[in-house]
Amino acid sequence: MKRNSRRELFDEPGEDIAWKWCQAYFGNSFDASLGLVSKEHFEARLRHHFANKDVTDEDPAWYALRNTVYASGYRLSSSNLPYSNMFEEAQGQAWRYFEKALSVHTELLYGSTGLMAVQALTSMSFFAEGLGSPSLGYMLSSCAVRLAQAKGLHRQPAQSWNLPRAEQQHRIRLFWTLYILEKHISYRSGRPSIIDDEDISCSLPSPQPDQDTETDSFIYIVQHARISSRIAKHLASGKSFRQTHGKILEMIEELNTELQEWRDSLPSFLQPDAPTTRHGKRPQNINMYHVMYLRYAYFGSIMAIHSILTHPWNTSLFGSDQTAALRNRISISSHVVVNAARAIILDTDAIHVDASTPIWLAFYFPLVSAINILIYVLKYPALPTASSDVALLDIATGHFSRLELASPDIALPFVREIARLARTTVECVRKAAPSPGSMLGPDISASSIVPSFDNITPHSNDTIELYSDNWGTMFSSLNDGSLDEFTLYYQ
Repeated sequence: MKRNSRRELFDEPGEDIAWKWCQAYFGNSFDASLGLVSKEHFEARLRHHFANKDVTDEDPAWYALRNTVYASGYRLSSSNLPYSNMFEEAQGQAWRYFEKALSVHTELLYGSTGLMAVQALTSMSFFAEGLGSPSLGYMLSSCAVRLAQAKGLHRQPAQSWNLPRAEQQHRIRLFWTLYILEKHISYRSGRPSIIDDEDISCSLPSPQPDQDTETDSFIYIVQHARISSRIAKHLASGKSFRQTHGKILEMIEELNTELQEWRDSLPSFLQPDAPTTRHGKRPQNINMYHVMYLRYAYFGSIMAIHSILTHPWNTSLFGSDQTAALRNRISISSHVVVNAARAIILDTDAIHVDASTPIWLAFYFPLVSAINILIYVLKYPALPTASSDVALLDIATGHFSRLELASPDIALPFVREIARLARTTVECVRKAAPSPGSMLGPDISASSIVPSFDNITPHSNDTIELYSDNWGTMFSSLNDGSLDEFTLYYQ
């Protein structure tokens, strides 16, 4: 945000254009597919808006929601723009309508509003998520949660309210849509959630009238969001890092079991191991974003559960004097994490990069996966899988090059640099090794070669992990500033 937003920054679109963007939003957006905004109710209000020439409507919630739908719809309808100006055009024009929505932000929070104000702030959060701005998305979703909780959406309505079933389902679906978004943004940005799960009495959503439980992916997404919330609380909070080793390992096992049980409950067309294609067989009401979100969410949670053991910056949690059992557990978790990362990188060929592509799909999960593959290669550079992992990093580099082609502003040389570092490391190890499968110590030289391990596996307790205590020295070879750029982005 570089200046205060004002309502008069941009004129309202004409009726034909407004309907075009409205159809693009309800036909293609991820948040609309979750049922955040009722298409029937929104279109009825928009017809009334144009029929009465009510371009000066003073309802801040309707003003914000309408302009956010315009912004999202414009971005979605611009997905066929040429790569060279795709994001610049789409984000530039869309942002102007989004600024109009932002101009009533204070009124939404402190004025007299209904549930539409929660819808507006939530849809604004979804739009900001597409911009890849953790600060903007996090703050908007937090404000939306506060307003929702102030209106009691997190609680089960009292029977004395005599709410019609349709109104009850609307409140339930609105709250859980916001829950999904807020938990996801908190996880992605590394910032704490403001939703206390123990304070929720709102019932879980029921299938839509025209769907059954199996074909309503919203229910599975909510279930995963609750697991993700537990992962963040027990393995990524400040308190979690003060737990004993035994408690951490116990929690990893418990959360991993819960995640696998959720995965086993998914129908076949949503299973993470099912082949991913843009035009694969799936129910008509489930679009590709549903499939990819659940797929990436599953593998992302696998990495989130086990990475507390595998990330080198967590080494101090377990000390240098580790038991054989703990070292074995770390090796097993390393293998689990890299397999999840490999699956995500292999799926990037199914991502259609355009102005509507969500940032979690195009940027976040592929980046986290590339980092985890790098860590694995540097820990086990002499494994037979090292060459294929380096090739996967090259695939990730190609994916991020596609993003750079679409928008030079989001170029990230970091991925290209870590792929180069991984390849150089593997080549140095192999040149110095006297035979296939041998391992080297931190100093890559002929005199440092250790005895060969003919049948080495990721679970081997004797595996020597390169650079495990010297990551600062390792990263000093990246001297072009790309690592600083990466760090600043996430700060």
